[in-house]
Amino acid sequence: MFCKNFRFAFYALLSCVLAQPILAEEKASDLSKSIFRLGTLVVTAEGLDVADSPTPVDIVDEEEILKTGHNELGRVIQTLIPSFNFSSSTISDGTDSVRPATLRGMGPDQVLLLINGKRRHGSALIHVNTSVGRGTAGYDINAIPISAVKRIEVLRDGASALYGSDAIAGVINIILKDDYEGGAFTTSYGETYEGDGAHFITNLNKGFKIGDDGSLHVAVEFRDRQRTNRAGLMGDIQYPDTKTCKLGECPGGQLTNKEALLRQHSPNAVVILKDPENKERNINRNAFRIGDADSEQISGVFNFDKPIGSRSGLYSFGSFSRRENTSGGFYRRANQLDRNPEGSGYPDGFLPLIDTKVWDFSIGAGITHDFDNGLSTDLGVTHGGNVFNFKVKNSHNASWSYRKLNPQSFGKENDPFAQTDFTGATPTSADAGDLELYLTTVNLNFSMPLGETIELAWGGEYKRDNHKIKAGEPYSYADYDGITTGGGTGGIQVFPGFKPEDEVDESRHAFSVYSEASWTPYSRWLISPALRYERYSDFGNSLNGKISSKIDISEMLTLRGSVSSGFRAPSMQQLYFNNVSTQFNDQDGEQVAFEVGTFRNDSNIAKAIGIPELKEETSISWSGGFVFKPSPNFSVATDFYHVTVDDRIIISGQLERNGKGILTEVVQKALNAEGVGRAQFFMNAADTRTKGVDVVSSWNVPFVSRGALSLEFAGTISDTKITSVNLPAGLPGSLYTDQDRSILEDWQPDSHFRLSADYAIDRFAVWLALHRYGEYKVLDGQEQKYEAEFLTDVQLSCNLGWLGTVKVGANNLFDVKPDKNEIGQARGGKIIDTDGNVIVDSEGVFTYSRRSAPFGFNGGFYYLAYQRNL
Repeated sequence: MFCKNFRFAFYALLSCVLAQPILAEEKASDLSKSIFRLGTLVVTAEGLDVADSPTPVDIVDEEEILKTGHNELGRVIQTLIPSFNFSSSTISDGTDSVRPATLRGMGPDQVLLLINGKRRHGSALIHVNTSVGRGTAGYDINAIPISAVKRIEVLRDGASALYGSDAIAGVINIILKDDYEGGAFTTSYGETYEGDGAHFITNLNKGFKIGDDGSLHVAVEFRDRQRTNRAGLMGDIQYPDTKTCKLGECPGGQLTNKEALLRQHSPNAVVILKDPENKERNINRNAFRIGDADSEQISGVFNFDKPIGSRSGLYSFGSFSRRENTSGGFYRRANQLDRNPEGSGYPDGFLPLIDTKVWDFSIGAGITHDFDNGLSTDLGVTHGGNVFNFKVKNSHNASWSYRKLNPQSFGKENDPFAQTDFTGATPTSADAGDLELYLTTVNLNFSMPLGETIELAWGGEYKRDNHKIKAGEPYSYADYDGITTGGGTGGIQVFPGFKPEDEVDESRHAFSVYSEASWTPYSRWLISPALRYERYSDFGNSLNGKISSKIDISEMLTLRGSVSSGFRAPSMQQLYFNNVSTQFNDQDGEQVAFEVGTFRNDSNIAKAIGIPELKEETSISWSGGFVFKPSPNFSVATDFYHVTVDDRIIISGQLERNGKGILTEVVQKALNAEGVGRAQFFMNAADTRTKGVDVVSSWNVPFVSRGALSLEFAGTISDTKITSVNLPAGLPGSLYTDQDRSILEDWQPDSHFRLSADYAIDRFAVWLALHRYGEYKVLDGQEQKYEAEFLTDVQLSCNLGWLGTVKVGANNLFDVKPDKNEIGQARGGKIIDTDGNVIVDSEGVFTYSRRSAPFGFNGGFYYLAYQRNL
């Protein structure tokens, strides 16, 4: 009912807009304040256009952000910046909570995130499951509430010589609101066309005057997102006491109409010969959760600035968020006795759930001063952290259940659980442990003009990283029966907890100095060289340089380009992460569960195999392009780029217990001791090349007689290839699988284009955007190519004066979804009874690819929003 009323409101407002008398009104186009980058300083300069930058920079303001209708910052950036990708996956543990964000088709850890020009701490999570970004740790972009953002700046160019590690693909800088007069209250509600995934968001931001000239801006936000589900039906047998046969193999005496059934059904159909109590017929076969997780977040941000006299100033900013997600794993059937022993409390099977609680905080402060000779200084300190807690519920430890049901089989002298009480109800939840990541930085920056043609910037930075893993409850990881085969699987189902031996508390330090110059030898020519030296306590030194330049050929045409070297230090997680997780991988066309151990490089098992210590990734990038601006109302910028990365860090393929190759007796014993069937590691193994082109064009249409119309076209084409695989000597090629290669090369769209129109008249405005997401491929047992898709977003708004503004809109207006999934399926099948009646006929539970979905697979989404300025 709500959805029908909502659509009525949508079309009613559309009619209201189209029926209004059209009054001439020129849309404001404020280019008086743009961003010019100089080292780690962000300088707001009057009258400076983006075209004045020698490298490609995108700037998105608050007005553009609100037009998208999205309430997650990652989706906002993806909508407005085509070179940014925010891929969705599902049933991928922590990756269901923190999606991997990439720039120019590269890795989540190869783009740097700044807040107010200061380095942001990363997410504690590392993506170890099979998704975009596998083996990397990025940023929790959605921890920043949209209501706190003044603008977003995206530098699409290699920038390690300016900002240090991670800036191989570019830099995203989020500028927080800072005015003391502004403020707004906003609330919105929306849901998918299928009636799920309801979003409720309410936020408040307000500025306050501090003294005569200081300001404090505060934003708080509450966001509640209900889950979506696009799962197919389970088409497999669920109960151990169900008697079945294949149609083509069933005993003739039990099927009187066998020939007729063979003509009607495939011989591979499963025939139920015995179904006690009709359990197979009556079970809920739509039991998976495949889609967006339930999510609830509360967050807050403050931004403070206070001049001290005429030359100095204090500043401070900070953020806090707490998000709780609930996502599902694979459904455990009643007949999976190693994972669900009979009598364990789940006679019909169960869907284990992962509760992830993510705490994120950051605080920064500093002081600036301008000297009489033109020297400007900025001394700042920032500290932040991300804590990722896993709690598993609606599950159990099968080894506990097995031991409880078979007490006579135990009682050895050295039994570590001899004193454990196995009576009473079986626990169904457990705290599986924490991941923690902290970053502290201290910056001292200087800038100074030298005459009218040169400006210098230089400075230094100290950085301390700290990574921790905390063990979960014993019930989350223990193997109570100690039986390798024939017993119950140890650890709580879906996400075995971190063990005490997995615990980590590791730190590293880095010191760096940098310098940059901006030189204008002639009025139409800018040259900007930069150099940065960095020393890490764990792997050594890195020296990187960059030179960029632009030439104004005429008033209408500017040429620009840059060449730079870059690097990315191994993340703390890549160095020290280790745990055991349940992963489902393709085996003969079916998704099969394995207990997979991820082991750090200095572990005994890694040393036994010969995994070397990690070293930094290094890169060389160049870009070149032009800005053509024949009139103040029209411009087009095109930039080509080419980035090579050597020694790219990957997470290896899986070595199997009882497998072939280098698995010596020592390694076999190590795997047995860890209680895992497979092992994987981090290592420098791949060299890659990424190339492409970005285009951004805007046109404020001058001949619209009534109202104001602006058009924008933005697009990107990118291609990543692995140029060589350099596995350490003696290791088999199977450690870098075809699927791992495919993740880097194929799992992100090869292009993304956006054409948008913004029309405003009197109190009404319409924003319309057409997106084209390009082709991509996924390898999951077999390879499937996903065709390009067109998505349409629309927002209509009506300004009611002092009453506020009402907005109604739709993202993915025409309910477009990716191609149906044909690979990596699970739990499919056709079940009939002896009379040929179909009980279930399913291709599998994964209607859409669970591995990679650039724009998700929820389909269309309607929303209604209200905003009142304060």
